Amino acid sequence: MDWKSRIPGCFGKVDYKFAVHPIDENRAFDLLNMLRKESVSWEEFESEVRSFLIKGNCHEAHISDQIESVERHIRAWLR
Repeated sequence: MDWKSRIPGCFGKVDYKFAVHPIDENRAFDLLNMLRKESVSWEEFESEVRSFLIKGNCHEAHISDQIESVERHIRAWLR
């Protein structure tokens, strides 16, 4: 399974919130490890997360909030 296909597992299935539930948080941590091993950049990851949220019909305000949350948790660990 590639890292892009793991993005949905880091979000709530109904509310599309990033790593709020402990299971989603564990998946996000596992994904972070994969991203680091594959040297994925923040820009590439952020783009894929944004695409996932857009496909989920999320409103722009929600997308912005979730990108900020993802950034707080993930960005410092990526190149």
